Amino acid sequence: MPRPRNRRGFSVLEVLIVLAIMSVGAAIVMPRGAAMLDRMTTHVVFFEFQQQISERRRAAFRDERATAVPVGGGGTAGELTLRSGWTYRLDRPLEISAGGRCGTVEAGIFREDRLIMRLHSDDGACHFIRRS
Repeated sequence: MPRPRNRRGFSVLEVLIVLAIMSVGAAIVMPRGAAMLDRMTTHVVFFEFQQQISERRRAAFRDERATAVPVGGGGTAGELTLRSGWTYRLDRPLEISAGGRCGTVEAGIFREDRLIMRLHSDDGACHFIRRS
């Protein structure tokens, strides 16, 4: 009478089937995950931009000294610092009064010279909102 084999581990066919299932799952999830990561990065860059504008506004109010945020995109002194590969451009310098009041300005946030979002501020409080 033949002895039953003690089977340990998995056969090559079983491993290949599991890998195929995992590959199909990854192919479905990865594009959505990459798009979601891009959207999250865009939001973070926008919030960092808005935070730096707000800090400049608070400093102008605190020091009772008017200031301006340069147009951007050219590496000039006083520009806001965004993440690597990201830049901003204003349609004109953002004037911030000694009282912390801001002028009307249009802005663009760029990633490697590609416009990602348009922003607009006209409330006097330096709050930027997204334009379509």
